[in-house]
Amino acid sequence: MKPGKRDRNIVLLFCGAVLLLIVAASFLAPPNDDSDKSPTTYNSGTAGIKAAYLLLGDLGYASERWEQPPSALAGRSCTGGSGEVTSRSAWSAG
Repeated sequence: MKPGKRDRNIVLLFCGAVLLLIVAASFLAPPNDDSDKSPTTYNSGTAGIKAAYLLLGDLGYASERWEQPPSALAGRSCTGGSGEVTSRSAWSAG
């Protein structure tokens, strides 16, 4: 064999081995467990809203996580673009 052809064969063999390792790793990898169906800002799964929460922060909107129980929302209000909406009426309308 010529030296150039031998080098090419070694490179092709190496690339084939790397490709085989990638394919084997994709089959042996554990399945994606997306069993958490809670729509929270901590959940990055299909039911979560973490991406929306992070996007709002990146766009400059003031977004914060509510760390208290939902019962603490009673009586609180938030201001929207057109006026004030009480959180209790917003929750009961849904």
